[in-house]
Formats: sequence, structure tokens, C-alpha cells
Amino acid sequence: EDYECILDAAAAWNFATVVLGVPANRIILWGRSVGTGVLTQFCAECLDNTYTLFQTLPSSPTSGAAVPATTTAATGGSRSLTSSTTTNTSATPSDDDAAPSPRHLVHVHAPPHVLFLECPFASIRECVKSIAQSIAPRMAGVASACVADRFVSSTHVRHVATHVVILHGVNDEIVPFEQGAKLFMLALRHRRGAIMPIPTSGHA
Repeated sequence: EDYECILDAAAAWNFATVVLGVPANRIILWGRSVGTGVLTQFCAECLDNTYTLFQTLPSSPTSGAAVPATTTAATGGSRSLTSSTTTNTSATPSDDDAAPSPRHLVHVHAPPHVLFLECPFASIRECVKSIAQSIAPRMAGVASACVADRFVSSTHVRHVATHVVILHGVNDEIVPFEQGAKLFMLALRHRRGAIMPIPTSGHA
């Protein structure tokens, strides 16, 4: 689930900033492929005070505090440190409620030094449509409609409060280079950024 991925990113951020004591402006976040969507949303939702995607949990003396775990493990698609589970003693929201914001788990609300995105997508649905068009053009619309569009980086990147650097292989067969170029243009409207095309590289 996308929400659990954001919680992993929050745990990793807490470990670096709180346990290790590293200043936020000395941290470089690096995501690759699907990991770019996770970190772009994490930066927008948790490290920028002006943007909220999820319902924020009310802060009160009776609500339980989240405890970041200190055990780290590798996360697929992302090169940042990740932590294991977090515990929360607050009441579990019902299925009818919106997902609570992971902001309440983050202890340092400040942007990192830079956000590196390797082979990023602007939208998973757009990626599927682009690939389908090259294989079966008449089915492109149907194929994209069948995909849940999670981690919509084209929306989240507008709220990332740091520099965005994109690395993308021109011959990427999974995430078309145009996706990274589109994300770069969107980021450039709001923050400084750069794109580094790799002429002979694919997705691997």
C-alpha cells in the first residue's frame, strides 16, 4: 500500500534526523523508479508545511505518540535508509475515515538538501498508457484506465520545498524519458532543479 510506503520513509527520516542527529539540510534523498513516487510524496506531504494530502490526526494530550523504530532494513525502489514498523497507541481510524496523515510521525519538518529522482514517472497511469500505445495503440486507453494512479508525482512535485535533480535514461523502456522531462518542467516552475539525460541507458 502507498500509505505504508510513506510511513517507511517517515521512519527513515526520523532515524536520520533524530537518532543520528543529522541536520535536514545535509540529507540527500534518492529514489529510483517506484521509489521516486514515494519520496516525492513524502517530501510534499511530510516536509512542507503548506500541503496536506491526508486527514491530519488531532493533536491532544491523550493521543498516543508514535515511536520510531531504530532497526533499519533495505526498501525496494529507494536508496534511503528505511526502518521497520512504528507503533502508535492512538485509536485506530475506522474504514470509513480517510487515511491519517504521516506528518504526525515526522519529528523534523524541514526539507532535505536535495531530492534525487532516478527514472521517475509523472504518473503511473501515463506510463502504462505510453507503453500500451507502442504495443497495442487501440488498447492504450483501456490499459491505463485499469491501473490505480498512485504516487501522482506530477501533483506532489509542485509542493516539494527543495531542489529536484532528475536522472533518466533516454532509452528507458519501462518509464519513458518523457515522463522524467515532464516532471522536471513541473518542478522547475516552483523550485530550482536539473535534469541529466543518460543517452545510452535504459531503465536498469
